[in-house]
Amino acid sequence: MICIPVIATTNEEAVEQMDKCFPLADVVELRIDFIRNANLRKLLSAKTGKILVTARKKDEGGNFEGDEKERFRRHKKTWRSNETDCIPSRF
Repeated sequence: MICIPVIATTNEEAVEQMDKCFPLADVVELRIDFIRNANLRKLLSAKTGKILVTARKKDEGGNFEGDEKERFRRHKKTWRSNETDCIPSRF
């Protein structure tokens, strides 16, 4: 299985990267910890394949600066959207 991470700073840049990655990967990991003001509705509507949405903490190599409660809230929001195909297991 091939998973390609999308690490962008804007929603637009993330959609552009997703368009390039989906044809090459089995799963695309959307790293929302790097996207300023991530618009999940816009981002998830642009998917054309399987997607994993993550918000990694600094100690996991990510850029998420909130507390664990906020990070879990963001993940929970994406899970409930029924638009994600994979769930991160680092909790």
